[in-house]
Amino acid sequence: MIKSSVVKVLKTPSLLLAIIFVILLSAFHQVMFDGLLLVLFLYFYPLFDRDFMTDQELIRGRRSEKPWGNVFYARLAGFLLVLVFASISPEFPGNALSILLVAAVPEEWFFRYYFQGKLGNDINAVIISSGLFSCSHALSLTWDAGLMVLPASLFFGYLYLKTGDLVLVVLLHALSDLWIAWVLWLPGS
Repeated sequence: MIKSSVVKVLKTPSLLLAIIFVILLSAFHQVMFDGLLLVLFLYFYPLFDRDFMTDQELIRGRRSEKPWGNVFYARLAGFLLVLVFASISPEFPGNALSILLVAAVPEEWFFRYYFQGKLGNDINAVIISSGLFSCSHALSLTWDAGLMVLPASLFFGYLYLKTGDLVLVVLLHALSDLWIAWVLWLPGS
């Protein structure tokens, strides 16, 4: 099953190019404006893919027959938790906004909405996009970090597969990153 998704990546120049750029920009993120080029790439590359904006299945997102829970309340709870984290310390709101705009939004936009969607938004797409997400973190941080983000990435991908709700996935990604940042900022850490 995964073989067909891998073949699709190899036969789709825009996806193959995306993988190459993500790997190169992740590996050399320190040399290239401390990761700014990687973030800009994640934001803008999907917009330069001619098929991206015309693919109606991708734009609508595939929703399951029975979406997970009431997505509105999950979004509201996620937003409120982001606000709680942002109010913890005087330095934290700026860091919370950075986490949202530099990590959660571009990563979920690229890896879930664009890449996973282009692969067909099925379980194989979840596995492949999560593998690329993990590899990107391994190259830009450490291999341990890459392995640690893999389960979260699989969860975010599966949640996107089932709900088709990018905002919910972005909020959960931001919350997980905020939780890690909060733990690191605890007094005595």
